[in-house]
Amino acid sequence: MKKQNILSPRMIVQTIFLVIVALFVFSPYLFDKSSKAESLCPLGGLESLPQVIMGTNLLNHINPSNVVLLVAIIISTLLVGRQFCSWICPLGTLQEWMSNLGKKLKLTIAVPEKVEKILAKLKYVILFLILFGTYTTATLVFRELDPFYALFHLANPTLSGAFIVFALVLVLSLFIPRVWCRFLCPLGAFVNILSIASLVKPYRNENKCIGCGLCDRKCPVQVQVSKSTVLLNDSCNHCLDCMDACPKKGALDFKLGYVPSKKSEKEVNHNA
Repeated sequence: MKKQNILSPRMIVQTIFLVIVALFVFSPYLFDKSSKAESLCPLGGLESLPQVIMGTNLLNHINPSNVVLLVAIIISTLLVGRQFCSWICPLGTLQEWMSNLGKKLKLTIAVPEKVEKILAKLKYVILFLILFGTYTTATLVFRELDPFYALFHLANPTLSGAFIVFALVLVLSLFIPRVWCRFLCPLGAFVNILSIASLVKPYRNENKCIGCGLCDRKCPVQVQVSKSTVLLNDSCNHCLDCMDACPKKGALDFKLGYVPSKKSEKEVNHNA
């Protein structure tokens, strides 16, 4: 049976957006001194969300473009789910490339299921602390540790907390695929909450599934796809690797307007 061809288009999209970010990162040193790569960071818009909602002034280092990008992510997530994380996010792309290298070097470590469930909650704690801290202090409390900050300042690296975290994320990705996305990313936590209400969700058709388990083995973040009806797992970022691996057409697909039943025991909802 013919496999679905999904990975190549995603890799192309990832590379295009990473190149765009790279041009912004290095353009102040090559072309226009006024260019600000940080203006492309939607996390800045998320950090300023309380101020935006209350109609107060934007915080220092935040541009209207940060808020516009956040709004775009909110709309796209409500329409098609967490596509931003696996198709567009430059930090996610770099992690994925490091993870692929780790696989070739046979360095990948499987995280125990119980540990995965606990660690997956950390990003929600981080999200709350960032929003609360930023709101109460009117400063970007996470900026000095934010790997996105380091990414957008690669043209002028410094020995700071943000660059140390950025380096650690890339190194750890050799061993644990998308370690930042799965366990620590506050933007990922926010997007994951929104994705519950998305119009389109990935699901498994039990009538077409042949139970081969290829989807489980292919998933880079250890989601048990073969045991799911609809994928609402904390770690699932809609990379579509499972669909690419599936040998049965229609067994894994997207469904419009699917509302999970509370009685279903086969839905994986937030690692529950």
